Amino acid sequence: MRTLWLTVAGVLMTGGALQAQATNTPNATTTPPGQASTLLDPAHNRLDVLLIRWQNEMNKVQSLDAQLVRMTKDKTFGDTVVMEGVARYIKPDLAYLKLENHTRPGAFEQFIWSGNNLYEYRPADKLVRIHQLPPRPQGQVADDGFLSFIFGMKAEDVKRRYDLRLAKEDENWTYIHIYPRYAADKADFQRAELVLNSHTMMPRRLWFEQPNKNEITWELPHIATGVQLPRAAFLNPPIPAGWRKEIAKMVDTSQGGVQPRVIRPQR
Repeated sequence: MRTLWLTVAGVLMTGGALQAQATNTPNATTTPPGQASTLLDPAHNRLDVLLIRWQNEMNKVQSLDAQLVRMTKDKTFGDTVVMEGVARYIKPDLAYLKLENHTRPGAFEQFIWSGNNLYEYRPADKLVRIHQLPPRPQGQVADDGFLSFIFGMKAEDVKRRYDLRLAKEDENWTYIHIYPRYAADKADFQRAELVLNSHTMMPRRLWFEQPNKNEITWELPHIATGVQLPRAAFLNPPIPAGWRKEIAKMVDTSQGGVQPRVIRPQR
């Protein structure tokens, strides 16, 4: 789903869909400097207090290394697929995501964000597909999933784009229910729940239900921030021996074409 993907560090993430191309967020402009937000009222709204704190804590993150577990309940096939792996992130736009299915040797999903390129690894085809992402202002995170939702969007933008409800809060965990407001987001998910660590405001779990009733759960049992990560691993992604690579075709949007919104990893 477009802005709730883990994609964590690419994040980061899911059910298998990861954003490949940036898209415009409807009515998601940030309040100009010096003007008070009309959406946030922390003096009277506990959720707004948490959103602002969450934004501030995420802004501090310069890098991270996270363990991930993704569980997909497929209503059509009647099964649950479990993928485990890691996500790594260097602010603002370098990220790595790899998930493996331990019941199917050789089956994995891997994506590497390298500035304006997204490398999609397709093991079934022994192919690395390179998606060229549209340029964006320096330091701005593209709207490419969990990356933007967790690290890029402002508290007021998140509240403008989604119907957010504080479901529960205790000394350890904060539960926020999320509902889409716009048609583009409704095509990706019907409802979601984000669980944050009440002490660090780091995400612990993201659950959401797709329009077809499939359920995706992302568990993040461990997140380390401020870690030293080699930038070269993101800037020069390797091509496995015997694999081929191809450049994904860009759509001419000036002629009315639409860039594909998501990449669906192979089942």
